[in-house]
Amino acid sequence: MNYYSAFKLALIILLLTLTSCVISSYNDPCSLSGKVTDSAGKGISNVIIIAESALIKDTIKTSSDGSYIINFLNGGAVDLVFSKTGYTGISSNLVLLGGEKKVLDIKLNALSEDAYFNVGLKEKTILNTGETFSAGISTNVSYEYESMGAWITCTKTGSELYIKCDSNETSEERITTVILRAEYNLKDTIKIKQLAGPVLRILDYLGKNNTSFPQTRPFVTFSREISVLSATGSNENLSVELSEDKRTVYFSNIKLNAFSSMPIQLKVVASDGIQLTCNLDVKLYVNSQFIPPNNGQKFFFTNDNRYVWVYTINGFSSSLRQFSCIDFKEQTPIILTESSNQFYNSYNNSLYVVTYRYFEDRYVSDVSIYNAETSAFTSRFTIDSNGNTISAMAFSDSGYGLMILGDKLFYIDSSDSHKWGIFSSSTILYDPHQYGWLLPRYIEMCNSNKTFVLYGEDTSGTISVYTVSAETKVLARIFNSTGYHLVTTSNSGAIALYYYDILNSIICQNVLTKTSKTLTLPSTGTRNTALLLAEDSTPYILTSDFSVITVNDNTIQKFTHQGECYYIKSSNDGKLVLVNNNGTVYLFQSEMFTKFNNYIKSLVSTKKN
Repeated sequence: MNYYSAFKLALIILLLTLTSCVISSYNDPCSLSGKVTDSAGKGISNVIIIAESALIKDTIKTSSDGSYIINFLNGGAVDLVFSKTGYTGISSNLVLLGGEKKVLDIKLNALSEDAYFNVGLKEKTILNTGETFSAGISTNVSYEYESMGAWITCTKTGSELYIKCDSNETSEERITTVILRAEYNLKDTIKIKQLAGPVLRILDYLGKNNTSFPQTRPFVTFSREISVLSATGSNENLSVELSEDKRTVYFSNIKLNAFSSMPIQLKVVASDGIQLTCNLDVKLYVNSQFIPPNNGQKFFFTNDNRYVWVYTINGFSSSLRQFSCIDFKEQTPIILTESSNQFYNSYNNSLYVVTYRYFEDRYVSDVSIYNAETSAFTSRFTIDSNGNTISAMAFSDSGYGLMILGDKLFYIDSSDSHKWGIFSSSTILYDPHQYGWLLPRYIEMCNSNKTFVLYGEDTSGTISVYTVSAETKVLARIFNSTGYHLVTTSNSGAIALYYYDILNSIICQNVLTKTSKTLTLPSTGTRNTALLLAEDSTPYILTSDFSVITVNDNTIQKFTHQGECYYIKSSNDGKLVLVNNNGTVYLFQSEMFTKFNNYIKSLVSTKKN
C-alpha cells in the first residue's frame, strides 16, 4: 500500500470513529436510579426522596426493597434529599448529562447509630444578682430537662437551652442541678452554684415611680444594712442619717423645689464589703413631659387610673396624647385632623371626639369613639338636632350620660346604642333674663361617676349649680350665688368647690347633702383647683398657686413654688394629680401634698430664715 492509500484509509477510520460518538446535550432526557440501604446492606422502604432541578421538583418514595428511579426531561444540576423517620437524613448534589442513566446508591444510618448529645456547659457559678445564660447544647435528637431548684427557670429554643437564675436574697450559697435526658438513653447534667446574698440594691427613694410618702425627709432605702461612704449633691457634701435598721439613708440638708430634681451620688458598703455607687435624681414628682399650655388643654384620667390623656393644640393641628400613670411615659397618641371637642366615657373606657359638619342646611355633630387603653378607633355616630351641636357631654359608670345641645339638656345612653333625647325642659334650667339661654354650660362628674354636676352663669353673673342622679335621673339645684365661679368636683368623693377671687374665699359643698363650708383662699387667689383625698377621707384642695388647703381646719400650706400653674387635675381616685407649670406637665402622687408637705413647709421656713 502506498503512502496516499494509507493516509486515505486512516482518514476514513477517523471519520467513522467520530460519527459513532454520542455528543451529549443537556436537553436530552436522563434518569437517576439506585438503592437505599441501612448499615447492614438491607434495603429501606418508603424513604422520602426530594429531587429538585432547575425545571422540576419531584418527591418519590423507595420501593419495598429500597430501590428508586427518577426520570428527568433534561440534564443539569440536581439537589437530592433522602430522609425517613428514625434515620439520619442525607443530602446530595450532582450533575446529570443529557441521555445519561446514572446510578446512585445511598446508605442511611439509624438515628441510634448517629445520635449525639453534647452539653458545652457542665458547671456554672453565678453572682447573687442572678443572670440568664446558654447551656451550649449540640444534638440531633430531642431531649427533656428537669430543674432541681425553684430559683431556676429553663427555656428551650430549638435544640438550645437557656437557663435563668433569680437573684439570691438569702444569706446562704445555693447549688442546684439541671438534669438532661435525651433519646437513646443519652443524658447529662449541669451543676449551678450561686453566691450568697442578699443582693445589695436600692429598693426605694424619693422620686422613684412607686414611692409612697410616709417619710419626713428625702431618703434612699436599700435591701441590706449599709454604711455610707460618701454622699454629694450639687457639688456639696450632704448630711446623712441612717435609720434604726441601717437600711435607709435620710438627707437632712437637701432643699427641693417642687418642679426640679436634684442629682445626688451616694456610695455605700455592706457588711461583707460589697460596695454600691448610686446616681439618683431625687425629686418630688413621678415624671414630667413638655406639653405647652393653651386655652384648649384638657386632662382625662381613665377610670382605672392606668392612663391619662392630654389634649393639646399645636398651631393648626391637635392631638390626644396618652401617658402611663405609673411612670408618665408617653404611649400611643391619637392624631386629630380637625377642630374638635373631647370627652371621656368611663362605661366603655373610651374617648369621644366630637367634630361639627354642615349637612344639607344645618350643622350636625359627628362623634368618633376611641378605646382609651389601646388608642384604636372603634366606631362613629352622628347627633342631628336641627342644627344644634354638642357643647358638653359626660357619662356615668352605667353608660347613662348627659349632653348640652344648643340651648337644651339631653340624655344619651351609651349602654343602649347611644340612644338620645331631651332630658328636661324645666324652667329652672334657663336664664330668666334671657329666654332660650341654657344656664348650665358645663357638666362634671363626681361621687364615683354617679352624680352629674351642671353649672353656668346668668347675665347678672350669678352662678347656679345643679345635680342629676345617674340612677334616679332627679334634677336639683344645689348652689346659687353671685361672684363664685369655676366649679371643681371630686370624683373620689361627693364634693364640689366654688370660689371667689375678690373675696379670697372658697366654698366646699357636699353635693348629696348640700352642706357646705366656707374656706379662706391664699392671699394670691387662685385660677383653678384640684381635690385630693387622704387615707382618712380628709379632703385637701390643691390650688393653682401651689397651696394646699385642709378642708377640716382651713389651714393653708404654701409650697416653695412661686407663681401660678396653668392647669391642674386630679385622678378619679384622688391619688394622682397633674400640674402644668410653664409648659411642662408634672405627675405627682397626691401623698406628696397630703403626707410630705410638712417637710416642704420646713424648707420654706428654712429659706425665709
